[in-house]
This record gives sequence, structure tokens and C-alpha cells, in this order.
Amino acid sequence: MLLVLTLVLATLLLGAGLLTLRTGEIVVPWLRRRVRNPRVWALGALVTAAALVLLRFVPFPLGFLFLFAGIALSAAAQFDLGRRP
Repeated sequence: MLLVLTLVLATLLLGAGLLTLRTGEIVVPWLRRRVRNPRVWALGALVTAAALVLLRFVPFPLGFLFLFAGIALSAAAQFDLGRRP
């Protein structure tokens, strides 16, 4: 049951990340106002989806590193990281 739930969540994150990269717009409605960098959020979603799948096959510290990197990218997407004059 946990494997099925993990795969469903990874598939949803993968789809949302790919669609966001393709369109440049967040597809999840409640995140649109908060996320300032949609492409960074999409990369975070893709890394998190990969980490959810990798946690089954790699040692836990390595999978956790990928999971933390994906969550960190998704969190960083909420801040305005643009260039300053």
C-alpha cells in the first residue's frame, strides 16, 4: 500500500513539474500566488519525485539527500532571487 501511495505521489509531482517547466506556470492552483520562480519550483518537484522513487533502491542517506534537495528547491522558489541592480 505504501509503495502504491509513493508511486502515485511521485507521478503527480513528476507531471506537475514537467507541465510547469513546459508552460512556465504553476499548475497547482493554491501555489500560484506564493511561488515567485515557477521553474525552480518545477525542478524541486522533479527532484522530489525522483527521490521518492530512489528511496526504494538506494541507501537511505542518499535518498534523503535528494529528498532534502527537492524540498529546498521548492522552498527557494517562494523567494525572489532575481538580480539586483
